[in-house]
Amino acid sequence: MKYEVIVSDLAEDDLVAIVEHVLSTRGVERALAVQEVLLGALESLSRNPRRGHVVPALRREGITAFRELTTKRWRVVYSVADKAVHVVAIIDASRDADSLLRERAARGATK
Repeated sequence: MKYEVIVSDLAEDDLVAIVEHVLSTRGVERALAVQEVLLGALESLSRNPRRGHVVPALRREGITAFRELTTKRWRVVYSVADKAVHVVAIIDASRDADSLLRERAARGATK
């Protein structure tokens, strides 16, 4: 069964910012490669949405609805409901993103 992958506006902004950053620092080829990796990760969630693990920082606060898939340098944070995957953030794995994830989880990250 294939799940629908729904990318929030905030996660879409994250993706664009990552690709633009790589474009400005590493060039077109690298930016396109990063975009391909991230879009591939999103597509993979449509086939296997539970492949990621519960976000540890959120689990410590009792929030277990959000999972993350780490690919290369990035974390794709999402929840699964019914037959849909809701992507709420795409962030650099080296970044301390605990507060960002708590904020997005608290407001439902639907926009």
